[in-house]
Amino acid sequence: MIIDIKRREFMAKLVCDLGKTIFAVGIASYLFEKFPFGVRIGLSIACLFSLATGVFIQPPHHKGEK
Repeated sequence: MIIDIKRREFMAKLVCDLGKTIFAVGIASYLFEKFPFGVRIGLSIACLFSLATGVFIQPPHHKGEK
C-alpha cells in the first residue's frame, strides 16, 4: 500500500477539518451573504466535497485497535 493507515487517518482528519472550517466561516460570516451566487455555491460544494472525501479516505477500523 502506498499510503499507510496512520497517514490515511491523518489525511482524513485534515480534509474533514478543512470542510468544517469552510462551513463555519460561511455560516458565521456576513461576507458569505455578499458573495456572488456562484461563489456561495462553489464554497458549499467545496465544503460537502471535503467532508465526503474525509469520510472515504478514513481507513477501516478493526476490532481490538485503538
